[in-house]
Amino acid sequence: MVDYPAADGEAFFAAFIERTRHAPAYASALYAASLKHKVRAGAVRGIFQSMVDLSDNADLMGKFLGLKCPRMFMYGEQNASLSYLPHIQAEGVRLAQIPTCGHFPMYSNPIVMWLQIADFQKSTAQ
Repeated sequence: MVDYPAADGEAFFAAFIERTRHAPAYASALYAASLKHKVRAGAVRGIFQSMVDLSDNADLMGKFLGLKCPRMFMYGEQNASLSYLPHIQAEGVRLAQIPTCGHFPMYSNPIVMWLQIADFQKSTAQ
């Protein structure tokens, strides 16, 4: 929102969809294709502002690592260089890298995504 300001919600959302459509990550265009049918443009600013605020100020990683249950972190192979992956793995988090995938496993490689979820669930069942 800071890097791409717009006069109104409709203009911001249209520009966001266009940027997402041209992003190099796997399935970004597929994700972008349905956004305007799933999300009300007027809601986007508030959603994005709260996401940034929570990400910056709510210690989400600390809360995730503090959960007293089995944890899995799923990410696409295009995000394999995330700096915190070794740290969260050392904290006992199971890493699930999804091949041929960027930010959207449910669009890029849903079969492997669901197999990873099922395997994790099976491995944690008592």
